[in-house]
Amino acid sequence: MWFKPLAILLGAVLPLTAAVSNQTQVFDAACYGAPLPHLRHSKDTRSVPWGSPGMQLEDGTTCCNSIDEVRSRIAGVDTQILKLLAERAAYVREAGRFKSNRSSVFNQAANDVVVQRALNASATYHIPKTIAVQVYDTVLETMLAFEYCSASAGTPTATRNPLFLRIYKVLGANFDDPSTREAFETLVEYYPPETEPNVAAKYDVSKGVPDVDSSSDAEDECDPWAIKWPVKVQPLTAVGPGVNTTAARARQNLQRDVEGRLADGGKNLSNAQELDVLREHVQVMNAQCEAMETRLRSTNQSCKYLLERAEGLRAQQQTTNTRQEIITLFLDRFTLSAVEIEAITSRDIPVGKRMFDAMDKLERIREDCRVLMTGEGGETKAGLDIMSSTSEQLEEGFQKLHRWCLFEFRQLGRDAHVEVEPLMTEAVRRLRKRPALLQEALDVLASVRQSTLLNAFLAALTRGGPSGLPRPIELHAHDPIRYVGDMLAWVHQAMAGEREFLDGLFGIKGERRMVGSVREPKSGEEESWIRVLMDEDLEKLCTPLKVRVQQTIKSQEGSITSYKIANLLEFYMITMRRTVGEEAILSRALTELTEIAYTVFFDTLAAHGRSLLRFLHPAEDDLAAPISLRDAAQVLKEIMIVYDASLLHDEHQGGVNIDGGMQNFDTTLAAMVDPMLEMCRRMAALREKSGKWETAIFMINCLTYLQGVLQGFSFTATRASELDQLIDEHQTALIEEHFEDMLGESGLQGLSKSIDAKDPDEPLSRLPHASALELTAALTSFDAFLSVLDPISSPRLALLRAPNPRIATRIHQAALKRVGRIYLKVAEEVRAPKNKYEAPQSLLGSRRPFGQELVLWQVLGVENSPQVIESRKKSFEEWGKWLSLEQYLQRDKEAEAFDHANKGKLTTWVLVPTDDPETLDFFCACETYRRDIWVLPKNEIKTISDIGYGVASVFTPKKYRGKGYATHMMSLLHFAIANPRGIPLFPSGWGSKPVAVEQPGILSILYSDVGSFYGRCSPGEGTGWTITSPVTTEWAIDEKEVISCPDKIELLSRDEAARTAAADATLFKRDLESKGPSPRIHFAFQPTEAWCRFQMTRYDEHPLYVPPLPTTWGVRMRFQGETHFIVWEYEASPERKLTIISIRATRETFPDLFTAVKYVCQTEKHLKIEAWGLGEELSSIAQSSGGRTYERSKSLPAMKWYGEPDQAIWFGNHKLDWC
Repeated sequence: MWFKPLAILLGAVLPLTAAVSNQTQVFDAACYGAPLPHLRHSKDTRSVPWGSPGMQLEDGTTCCNSIDEVRSRIAGVDTQILKLLAERAAYVREAGRFKSNRSSVFNQAANDVVVQRALNASATYHIPKTIAVQVYDTVLETMLAFEYCSASAGTPTATRNPLFLRIYKVLGANFDDPSTREAFETLVEYYPPETEPNVAAKYDVSKGVPDVDSSSDAEDECDPWAIKWPVKVQPLTAVGPGVNTTAARARQNLQRDVEGRLADGGKNLSNAQELDVLREHVQVMNAQCEAMETRLRSTNQSCKYLLERAEGLRAQQQTTNTRQEIITLFLDRFTLSAVEIEAITSRDIPVGKRMFDAMDKLERIREDCRVLMTGEGGETKAGLDIMSSTSEQLEEGFQKLHRWCLFEFRQLGRDAHVEVEPLMTEAVRRLRKRPALLQEALDVLASVRQSTLLNAFLAALTRGGPSGLPRPIELHAHDPIRYVGDMLAWVHQAMAGEREFLDGLFGIKGERRMVGSVREPKSGEEESWIRVLMDEDLEKLCTPLKVRVQQTIKSQEGSITSYKIANLLEFYMITMRRTVGEEAILSRALTELTEIAYTVFFDTLAAHGRSLLRFLHPAEDDLAAPISLRDAAQVLKEIMIVYDASLLHDEHQGGVNIDGGMQNFDTTLAAMVDPMLEMCRRMAALREKSGKWETAIFMINCLTYLQGVLQGFSFTATRASELDQLIDEHQTALIEEHFEDMLGESGLQGLSKSIDAKDPDEPLSRLPHASALELTAALTSFDAFLSVLDPISSPRLALLRAPNPRIATRIHQAALKRVGRIYLKVAEEVRAPKNKYEAPQSLLGSRRPFGQELVLWQVLGVENSPQVIESRKKSFEEWGKWLSLEQYLQRDKEAEAFDHANKGKLTTWVLVPTDDPETLDFFCACETYRRDIWVLPKNEIKTISDIGYGVASVFTPKKYRGKGYATHMMSLLHFAIANPRGIPLFPSGWGSKPVAVEQPGILSILYSDVGSFYGRCSPGEGTGWTITSPVTTEWAIDEKEVISCPDKIELLSRDEAARTAAADATLFKRDLESKGPSPRIHFAFQPTEAWCRFQMTRYDEHPLYVPPLPTTWGVRMRFQGETHFIVWEYEASPERKLTIISIRATRETFPDLFTAVKYVCQTEKHLKIEAWGLGEELSSIAQSSGGRTYERSKSLPAMKWYGEPDQAIWFGNHKLDWC
């Protein structure tokens, strides 16, 4: 690298420059005209400064291919530098000829420009700026010595100038020899160049010069030579003391620094000598260690056999110790210690924990030994010996336990009630592993306990307690119930004590159960041992017990006492069976005694029944129940009271195994009730001249009396239902005969026969007994009949002494209903034009009831029973609203005459107590409407007609709410209106079955305001009424909207609207049949004019409509040969709205029809329109017309299907179906 010698050179030149800098010389301006040579960068890219050579000259050649070439080129550059210096000096000397001074030749500004150009070109050669600045600046400053011009310039003395000679010598020296270069390199390393702060001190950044091209002057950040050159530099006119301080420091301090370094080197040499001494000591120590190691190897080699021998002996010792430990552990594990052997075999050591621990260890030894013997080695002599020895020791232990148990069991005979110690329980538990030994011990125990319990039982019978209390049981032999009960109670107590004793003996923990709860039978070995022992312990009690109980049973003659004894025996028999099992001797003994007791009891009943039929006499003239029936019924009642008070019917309804069959209380009822009924039939038959009327009255009196005895007991419900059927049969006979008598008294009998017998085409007025004259006479007679009629009862029914007076009223009113229907039939025939009566209305209006159905029912008083009126009075609080009580009752009375409710279609039901059926303080009430329906069966396309019921006005007085009365009434209602084939049997615990309607229905519906409450009102099984699709669509009417009625729409009055809805029945039926064939049943209520009128008249008395009523109730239009319509009702509460009750429309006709409805609604000043169940097609159209569809929370439609089990689908479900 040629920068180091250059730095030395500059260091030598600078002092010379400083020495001549103050001299004034004449310079030639032409000396500054020579341009510098132009070089450009090599194409090579160096990753670090001063990498591999790679400069390229202008002619395209590459230089510096070797170090020799580098040296040659440097020498060439030095020659050029000298040549250039000589040329510059020549130019300066030439300036002297022109009498120029130094300042005119040495132009500092020109020098700065030259330097700046050189700096700009330095980047081309990749020369560090610091070196370039020093070189150029030094050259310019140093040239002053060579350019000194004087008048004597060119004299020979110039060549002998010492400074010139020194510079010449320095510049002419050859620095290429290795020693010189090495010296320079060492000197440079020893005195490195100054860093940037020294350079910065030389320049004044306050003086501006043209900006340096920063892009060309940028240095590589990794270049250690690079420094940041000031952007604007201006060299100082005078060289400061900081110029080239490194060379000056080298000249001044070189000798001192070299000497210092030599001193340091000497010191280091001394330290190195000390290290040599230390090394010698280490070598001596190493030699000694090697000697010791040699001796150690020799010693180890000589002791190797001895060490191996010692190691072998140590291993043998360890093995021996291990074997000793194993043997010790083995013996401890598989043998008993002397103390343990003594605990098992010695008689001096009592049975206790020591013995049990030793036996447990023996069991553990044998189990471990079995595990070892099942290994790969198989059976070994040691294993067999261990099994043999432990077996003998274990047998000795069991023998000791056996002897101890025998001794202890023999001591248990001193007291009937003993407690078991835990030690005995543990001994029995262990002895169970030897069943033969345990059985022998238990046999001794059973023998001891038999004798102990027998002696205790005989003592209780004859001597009583220890101090005379309790008294001997046989003192109460005169009281058979107490006598038998005390004996059975003592046996039961002894059995319970024995059970407790045996449970403790076998270690069975007492089960946690409620007092009086049934003991569940268990299974297992312990339970079988206990049952056997209890059977043997109680065996000797059976003989004295059977003898005394049989004597007591056979000595009884009364049926009540016999039944009480039999009932008592049956209860204890069931209890004993659950405790000791059915096969136990005691259980068999009690079963035998129970059978004997029931045999005696039924023999007594049979004898009593025969006595009832032996001495018969005709019924009395008052046709009341005979005394013999009352006496027998009282005996039956006492027996039922006994049975009801006992626990038997809670167990299994009195079941007892008699003659191989399970008997219950129905057998007792049959044995007592059947002879009573037969007696009543024979007594009725013995009465001379007794027709059906007196026979029916007498039988009803007897049956109702007997039914009154049976009522109040849940287990007699089935038998009471059978009596109900018999009563209904006799009631039907009475109704028929009473109707014939009253029909004859009414004067309508001849007309009725003429109507039934006439030819359909023959006018009724032409018949002999139906002429206008005969008709007038008949109506006059009927008027007279009504004048003297008692609507509540009839003198002919005075002998009907049933406990329930409602029976007579029911018979009388049923007959009156039939008479009333005959009158209505006559009136209908008279009005018929085909019968050709002149002025038929005048004929009917001349006599009561004037041909009016409402007047007829009012006169007959059939529908307005006190309970019906009271139910409406109570419901008035809920639904009266804007009406007074009189208006409310009158409205309901008038509604009864409408076609939707007349002729028995409307029925009021009340829930009353069984002991007071005529009370007006009933629990709740409801109404039902009989309605005609269409049913589309599964997989059919044709409908069939059937009957359905609508349930309405369900009401419970406030004081009876929340007590379940409504639920019970609605559950009972199923049995009153439903087809019996669609509901289960009437539950026996529900009391009396309600009277069924004449025409049962296949379904019933209701509209619920209490959510899904009615879903819980089931007929005993399944569910009640199920809510079905409560979908509602409503429209709000804008009073400001301008609405006009389409021209093609016809507005309808109330009558026209009702008739239009009824006339749609054919198309409605067609729509229903279009749903078939379907796997589901479909049904629909038949649309009738009567039901339309019923819906439309509900708000007639509301102040909003009085007066006048709205005039428009429907709209209609013709479309493709059909009448499309919308019919509605007006509702004033809780808000004014139109509710659509029937509709027929399509996508094409609905918009015009509904526009007309909106027009009427706005005209009548109502705020809303509502429709139920529009269906998918009309619902989508309704929404586009501003309707909102949702599921309402009130008036929820619910249905109960009584037909096939498959749930039916309600077709239609419009407001027209509401009731």
